[in-house]
Amino acid sequence: MGVLARILMFPSVQRKLEAFSKLDSLAKEGAEFEYGSIHLYNEKYGLDVKIKLLFKALKQGRLQSGDLSDIYIIPLDVPVEHESLEGKFDVKERREVYLVHFVDPQLENLAVISTEHGSKTLSQALKALQKIAFTPLESYIELPSGPRGVEVLRELGDIGWVYVSEIPDVHLRGAGLHGTKLQYSEILEDLTSRGGKIKAAVIHHSQRDVKIIVSERGSIYSQQNIDIVTIARILKDIIPIMNKHGLIRKRS
Repeated sequence: MGVLARILMFPSVQRKLEAFSKLDSLAKEGAEFEYGSIHLYNEKYGLDVKIKLLFKALKQGRLQSGDLSDIYIIPLDVPVEHESLEGKFDVKERREVYLVHFVDPQLENLAVISTEHGSKTLSQALKALQKIAFTPLESYIELPSGPRGVEVLRELGDIGWVYVSEIPDVHLRGAGLHGTKLQYSEILEDLTSRGGKIKAAVIHHSQRDVKIIVSERGSIYSQQNIDIVTIARILKDIIPIMNKHGLIRKRS
């Protein structure tokens, strides 16, 4: 299934610590809170029910290394559509997301959220956390275009796949390249030098032997079921490079 993660950016270190302090309080209470509802309706079976969507917070102990915070687990109800012979019904499924934030001074206004259940679960979790004023900025990753984009890719690691769009060519508007060490590809250099924009890339993190997909939507995806700590430590290596080039941006 794989793991989907997002980098969370806060306006300041203080705002980030305040947000995670609210998670601490929620975890201590141990109670579930409502963040929304769905409507289960079926005329044939006389169903007309409001179903609450609930969430809570759990906390694991701090890691010995001290480079990351405690790990927070958010079990939550996510609305899904169930299809049967009787039709389509809105129901809920209990899923989990994981949160951790960085202690490193270079990254201390950033955190990471991850799940094995896809983008809808991440979005629902962030919606639920708004109920306790856990509100990171809306951010995205702007992968650079032109020759500078290839230079940045060389710094990030070995590239095994890359997608380039907005190519100013009558016959070719987008291209996906697959191979090894594509950061040195002459074809990629040609496409980007003509104005093509890099939309997504697969980066091989050699130290942990993990491949991750980084996209301009601000998402990081791995086909391997790696845990939040591994994801955060991979990002710890590549975020300083992204910050140096101004790739992580807040939406205006």
